[in-house]
Amino acid sequence: THILSFEALRESVAVASITFFQYDEAKDYASIKAQYDANGYTAVPNNEDTFIKIQAENPTHKSDPTLYAIADHSSPLTESIYNGVTAPYNTNKIRLNMIGGEKWQNPGEWLSYTFNVKQAGLYRITLKARQNLLSGTKTYRRLLIDGKEYAKETQAIAFPYGTAWQMVTVADAQGEDMLFYFDEGEHTVRFEVTLGNLTDILNDTQACMDQLNVAYRQILMITGATPDPNRDYRFKLVCADALKIIEEQTAVLTNIEQRVKDTYNGQNTQQTSVLRKMIIILESINKDSDVLKDRFSEFKDNISAMATWINDMRKQPLELDYIVISSPESELPKANVGFFESLWHEIKAFIASFYEDYDNIGSMTEEQEKEAVVVWIETGAGQAGNRDNANVLKELINTSFTKETGIPISLRLVAGGALLPSVLAGNGPDVCLSRGSSDPVNYALRGAVVNLNDPEAFEGCEEVFKQFHESALMPLRFRSGIYGLPETQDFPMLYYRIDILEELGIN
Repeated sequence: THILSFEALRESVAVASITFFQYDEAKDYASIKAQYDANGYTAVPNNEDTFIKIQAENPTHKSDPTLYAIADHSSPLTESIYNGVTAPYNTNKIRLNMIGGEKWQNPGEWLSYTFNVKQAGLYRITLKARQNLLSGTKTYRRLLIDGKEYAKETQAIAFPYGTAWQMVTVADAQGEDMLFYFDEGEHTVRFEVTLGNLTDILNDTQACMDQLNVAYRQILMITGATPDPNRDYRFKLVCADALKIIEEQTAVLTNIEQRVKDTYNGQNTQQTSVLRKMIIILESINKDSDVLKDRFSEFKDNISAMATWINDMRKQPLELDYIVISSPESELPKANVGFFESLWHEIKAFIASFYEDYDNIGSMTEEQEKEAVVVWIETGAGQAGNRDNANVLKELINTSFTKETGIPISLRLVAGGALLPSVLAGNGPDVCLSRGSSDPVNYALRGAVVNLNDPEAFEGCEEVFKQFHESALMPLRFRSGIYGLPETQDFPMLYYRIDILEELGIN
């Protein structure tokens, strides 16, 4: 008899049924290829019907709403799709022509693409991809075809680091291109973020770090946060358990370091430097426990560095331009242009920067521009992601606000500090976002902003104010007026460590 329990942590969910079933282990590609040969499957010939190009920025389904198309302006060969047709590259315009990067890096996130096969046979799968965020390391993706695991080799497809775009064909362990059988009709491929062979390494590192934290807390209860350098703590007597943990975890961490090296071709990389620093500290403590007095702060800092390292190693960013499903005889498109083509592209982009309006988010007709409410988003230090935020906001405006109210919005990105001179010149916006909470009252004192707490001018304003806590509206009040709406609400949080309470036997 077994008991299966589910505990509600947050949000509501309804469960209709629970099914136990046999898990089908994926075969290796050699077995699949032998089966193909036995069935008489052959590679499709090279023609228009067997060359399928899927624009990656337009997935059929995706796991997260944050997986949206983004713009790449680094190469004239990056493609985009418009009204179902591949759009030519434009030097002047910002095209949403790729997907992924830092927005597609967490294990479990996936993108799926549905396509139609006109001729049954064996195809190869190639991705135009770029992994230029994690220097010296690979990132991994898991491939599912029609919702099923294909082969052991497709459980962790590696994408090496490179500053330029690469054409990566799915290959077996020997580096030979893998072929996939598709019959006529509709099929789906899904690419899912996975840790590959890092999964066990990170799990073991997490367990090692947990043990070192136990040792740290035991020592902390004896020495306090800052040990007295003139005191003999007799660590071997009062912290024997902690020292034993440190000795055991030194061996564990040394093994983990070697496994990480093996993953990266036996090289010492920045991925092993954090582990090496911790090993040096642990070895010095094992030789002489009295150095704990001097290295206790360093010991604590390196435990924190290990936690950051684990979190960073879980990130698997990858950018996709398009996916090619084709005959193995077909010639693949070039991933990058030559030097002179790249130079000419940069020159044209530079010239375009003098006359192209890159501040306006989205496009409008002249008639809409006349009626539109002008909204500014200021950019500045620490606001590098504002264009992405503006693109998301524009999408929300188009799909909900304008659609429901009929009011067009002209959304513009402007330089930080542009609001004050624009207001003085009489050409300021109707609304400005991303301002400090003190600005509305400063502008109100000078008669530069409108009082929103005016039922005659703004019908139903009281209903809008009820959406916010009074504490969030307070900095925006001046006399009887309210001169802005809060974008954020600050509040205090309490964190408590369940593991420490359990360790001390406290409920």
